[in-house]
Amino acid sequence: MSKELNILFIPVSAVGHVNGCIGLAEVLIQSGHSVSFAVNHEWKGRLAKYGIREILLADLQNEHGAEHGAQSTKAMAKMMMGLGKDSTPLDKAVNMVTKMGDLFINKIKQIDDLVSGVIASLQPDVLFVDMPFLLPSVVKSGIPWVLVSTANPLRYLNDERTPPPLSESSHLNIYGYPLELDYTDIRPLPPKWYRFDNLKRTEKHIPFNLPIQLMDKPGKLIYFSLGSMGAADVDNMKRLVNVLSKSKHRFIVSKGPLHDEYSLADNMWG
Repeated sequence: MSKELNILFIPVSAVGHVNGCIGLAEVLIQSGHSVSFAVNHEWKGRLAKYGIREILLADLQNEHGAEHGAQSTKAMAKMMMGLGKDSTPLDKAVNMVTKMGDLFINKIKQIDDLVSGVIASLQPDVLFVDMPFLLPSVVKSGIPWVLVSTANPLRYLNDERTPPPLSESSHLNIYGYPLELDYTDIRPLPPKWYRFDNLKRTEKHIPFNLPIQLMDKPGKLIYFSLGSMGAADVDNMKRLVNVLSKSKHRFIVSKGPLHDEYSLADNMWG
């Protein structure tokens, strides 16, 4: 049997990033490795059921007193949607990079010393990092690290047709993106990059029964999701709900953080 590795995940402490990393962690744990996550207190008690050791970073608030949990997710969703309101696609991209970039850089500055302490204490064999910008503590540790991308892979593409890429790992880079939606027909897969159709965790602890309102309806059963933040565009979700309401099929819809701001059609549940 190969050596058991002591692995530390350092994800953005947000639903999409952490859940994607859980999917990877489950496979590593099944292979006999020890996995820890460095996350904030929103995740306390939520990872142990997967066999993951929780290392909770101290809560850090901005000068306005950041909210936590569902409220912070809603606030983030509204801010992201506000960046693209009534603007051209190029303006949306520029706003997203500048405003969200500053937000993430400030957060990285806040947590870097904490992560450095975790690395020094845990002494992991390898790091898995799902951050938009590289942590100095990761580089200075000298420990091999794997980049995990749970977002659009184009931001890491070093191509004359795209903006300058974000930093990648010289060791290994992993991303989750469906082949049908990927861009491999117009761009090469860079060296040391590997794609997975998804980074899906196994929710064996939560039983699910088909909602009664969908049981007796005809048609195929389809799961519809735009990711943890894609559904925050309420106007677009209303448009899509209207389109799908005309379908003969049934839909389970991931409504997103602003789920209380719109309703679903009769052939849907979410």
